[in-house]
Amino acid sequence: MVYIHVASWTILLILFFFGFVLTTLEVTQGKKIVHLLTRIFYIVVFLTGLHLVTNYGMDKHDWVWPIIKMCFGLLVILSIEGILVRLRKQKRTSVYWVIFAVGLTGTFGIGYGILN
Repeated sequence: MVYIHVASWTILLILFFFGFVLTTLEVTQGKKIVHLLTRIFYIVVFLTGLHLVTNYGMDKHDWVWPIIKMCFGLLVILSIEGILVRLRKQKRTSVYWVIFAVGLTGTFGIGYGILN
């Protein structure tokens, strides 16, 4: 399940990059499809992450860090959605970029530092 989670995160970040580039360059075709695919991968990432958190919590009594990591992951997902939607509406996205950076740093910091 870990490999599915990591692969889905990777695909989600690649799709986010493509969606960002398509929206920034004002390409009309493909934006909605890429955004739809990112939303599908939100669900995959969330469900696989939830499975990993529940299994980690069942095996060990130290379940606080996985819950905090999941909250950072949700911040990343919400900021990706906020960036893509606000770019399409041509509004400022600076707050969402800060949330994205904090969430991604927290997710990778806890995932590869504390829980590794």
